Amino acid sequence: RWILHRLNQAVKTVDGAMASYRFDDMAHSVYEYFWNDYCDWYVESAKIGLYGDDEDEKNRTATMLIHVLKESLKLLHPFLPFITEEIWGKLPGDKKPLIVTAYPEVDESLEDAEAETAFGIMKELVTGIRTLRSEFTVPPSKQVKVRVEAAGGTAEALNETLDIAGMLVRSDDFTLMESGVSLDGSLAVVGRGFTAHVFIKDLIDVDTAVQRFRKSLDKTVKLIEAKKKKLSNENFVSRAPEDIILKEKAPLAEMEDTVERSAAYLKALES
Repeated sequence: RWILHRLNQAVKTVDGAMASYRFDDMAHSVYEYFWNDYCDWYVESAKIGLYGDDEDEKNRTATMLIHVLKESLKLLHPFLPFITEEIWGKLPGDKKPLIVTAYPEVDESLEDAEAETAFGIMKELVTGIRTLRSEFTVPPSKQVKVRVEAAGGTAEALNETLDIAGMLVRSDDFTLMESGVSLDGSLAVVGRGFTAHVFIKDLIDVDTAVQRFRKSLDKTVKLIEAKKKKLSNENFVSRAPEDIILKEKAPLAEMEDTVERSAAYLKALES
């Protein structure tokens, strides 16, 4: 449901951009859809069906992957004609050459805001846990235990995608949290309507991690102070072009987010 919705959104965006001759927007939307939605998220998520024991589910997943790939190649064809034609020719089934195949059209029946919301929550959860694993250099070979605290619609949405999320974050023990569960040894990842408790303390050298985050925190705080001092300098602000000022301001929010996250990690590690 989600990938068909995203494909339809891409077709709609391309149609709108084409009507107003915004070819850069057309190319950007097609790239974002195919690379991020289809390749990065849908193909990875589909592996849970392809590698399972249910033969019917394997066949259904493979059929959907090929169907969406065919529609995606049609969408990409004006931008990458030779590559898409080559891939098209290797796909199963009798078909005309891609160059004479009808271009995808918007299908309102594929609009699915519910699937967009549910998958979006799962993506945010997976991205947060992957970031945590990366920041603590937990190798992909190590499985982590995760307990997700959520309620209402968020819990319902996550419940439908728990298996996919668990696979994507390399967790063999990934469930919604029940009352009375001990959170010792976990670090929190907070998102829209959920808190994921990731049990990684037993997988890392805590003392080394504390030293690294303290060093990183001190360095980032000094960088923020230097940026703010520069931006408060009237002589600089009055003389510098606007694009230079914006360039100086841009990293501030990210650095402040890093400080907040590092401080939270330190508090959890030292508790």
